[in-house]
Amino acid sequence: FAGTISISTEVAAGVIFDIAKSLKAQGFTCLAIANSHFDPANVMMLRGVVERIERELQLPVAFPDFTRRKLAETLTEEFKSGACHAGQFETSLVMASRPELVDEGARQSSDDNPSSLTEAFAKGAKNFEEAGGPEAYFGFPKAATPTEGVQTYELMAKALVEAVKNKLG
Repeated sequence: FAGTISISTEVAAGVIFDIAKSLKAQGFTCLAIANSHFDPANVMMLRGVVERIERELQLPVAFPDFTRRKLAETLTEEFKSGACHAGQFETSLVMASRPELVDEGARQSSDDNPSSLTEAFAKGAKNFEEAGGPEAYFGFPKAATPTEGVQTYELMAKALVEAVKNKLG
């Protein structure tokens, strides 16, 4: 999409690993990774680099994986439905943190798209159009609110804090 910059998963994993290596050398005892980009390739890359960091560097990594059912169940109904790309869940997060980045005209004029992105990918869809989102959004952007965004950030931050505590014992 215009305005985005893409790097390969190999480069992303390498950067994260090198950061972890540097932090370990500086005496850090835990690396915390906060992620809210749930693209399957990104999540798989993160899981792999977390495992590699812990194995090769013996540096504990706190990584609350919100694609796992236990944590996913703590988030919003839209998130749990899988219809959540540029919809209510993500738009609420942006409205809470950077409201000037939300195109209110586009948000208000968007139709609801209840298609589950996660189900479509599980069934073999290769892109947003095949998944039922030709305009690349899924969910209910009109229903987004800054309040929901703040509440979601708080839930995600709490999960990260708990993950760090668990790793540090």
